Amino acid sequence: MGEPRVLTTELYKPNGIALGPDGRSLYITDTAPSHHPDQPATITRFTLAEDGKALQNPQRLVESREEGYDGLTCDADGNLWVGTSGGEGIDGVSVFTPEGTLIGRVLLPEICANVCFTGEDRNRLLMTASQSIYTLYTATRGA
Repeated sequence: MGEPRVLTTELYKPNGIALGPDGRSLYITDTAPSHHPDQPATITRFTLAEDGKALQNPQRLVESREEGYDGLTCDADGNLWVGTSGGEGIDGVSVFTPEGTLIGRVLLPEICANVCFTGEDRNRLLMTASQSIYTLYTATRGA
């Protein structure tokens, strides 16, 4: 084992991290407002260098002052399933295309912190929330 290596310091409070189905797209949520109120919550895509030792081409896909983003996972099509906070009508999971367009929500009665696909077919979404764990079968599969 080697020593940990700093890949980026561009984010304010990096939180969730997921590798896209292509094995090179690395998505990171930034919960900046929790420590830097003047900064928005974001989702950024980086390209992982072939040797895995550097991040390149940062692209901010999503930016919000109304929502917070936490853990995330990718489906087989590269869509991002992101634990989201922001109150009624927002708390739960937001689903974004690989380009950052919101395409759906799974609303929960509490904030969702982490998500992952599981099950034999990897089509069952598990969601950890403030005080509960939820599950939902989806029409897609995890990456």
